[in-house]
Amino acid sequence: MQIESNIILQGAGKKERRQQMLLQRILNTGYLSVEEIATWFDVTLQTARRDLTDLVESGKVRRCHGGVAAA
Repeated sequence: MQIESNIILQGAGKKERRQQMLLQRILNTGYLSVEEIATWFDVTLQTARRDLTDLVESGKVRRCHGGVAAA
């Protein structure tokens, strides 16, 4: 997993960093499934869904069947 330095927020918590990396990946690929997110970040499906819910509520992504796409 290659992480660009501009994605990582200094002083941000683990969840915030993960969500920033997730958002960047969604913007780069256009769509990610919940399973891909869970695998890429080595988190449970439940954690992946919670991260997606936060991003959807912020208006940065939109939920699609089985995953999310860029808003």
